[in-house]
Amino acid sequence: MNDLNEERAFTSQCLIQKIGGECAGTHPALREAANTQLAAMLSVFEGTIRAGQDAGEFRTDIPVARLAKYLHAQLYGAHTLARLSHDRSVMDQGLQMALTYISS
Repeated sequence: MNDLNEERAFTSQCLIQKIGGECAGTHPALREAANTQLAAMLSVFEGTIRAGQDAGEFRTDIPVARLAKYLHAQLYGAHTLARLSHDRSVMDQGLQMALTYISS
């Protein structure tokens, strides 16, 4: 994800992020559609985290859904900061810190 963002010069291709940031507060139908897609994305994160927990790599004291939301927030927050600064290190540091937090 970090490599792709850097290759694309930190331009956001994520419609969920764009709709969530620009329209979700004033357009309920767009908010619902974006939320549905976000839930699908979070389920992928959850599956990956569960696999990590099964392998003993990720912590189990926090529910999977909360860890998925945390990881998503960290990754997309770091992407926003990197897009503003055109500095990939923000994304790399955010990912490393998030993985440290969720690791067992």
